[in-house]
Amino acid sequence: MKYFVLFENKKFISKTTEKEYCNLDLLDDEHFDKSKCEYIEVDCDDNDYPYYENDEIKVKPFDKEINKEIIEEDKTRFNYEEPVDEMVELKKENETLKNELTLIKELLTKNNIV
Repeated sequence: MKYFVLFENKKFISKTTEKEYCNLDLLDDEHFDKSKCEYIEVDCDDNDYPYYENDEIKVKPFDKEINKEIIEEDKTRFNYEEPVDEMVELKKENETLKNELTLIKELLTKNNIV
């Protein structure tokens, strides 16, 4: 299948089958150096990882190690740490509220108020 792969400084960023998304002007200046970015048309499968090796594009199956590298790179590039911390706090708060609500319901039921 034909994919349009975004590389920055010859490092894989993303891939899409939709040519209309292959516009460097759509990239955020804060997170990308557009002068080092390029879209390359590559024949590969959905689960393939395109990469550069000796100035040549190669493809290998996407695996857990590659996924881990990409996630770490994304954390650095997009500063994911803060939102993830906020999400964890919200989940804790949500759980606390659920527990409090359950206790209130039990008390109401016990006192025949409901």
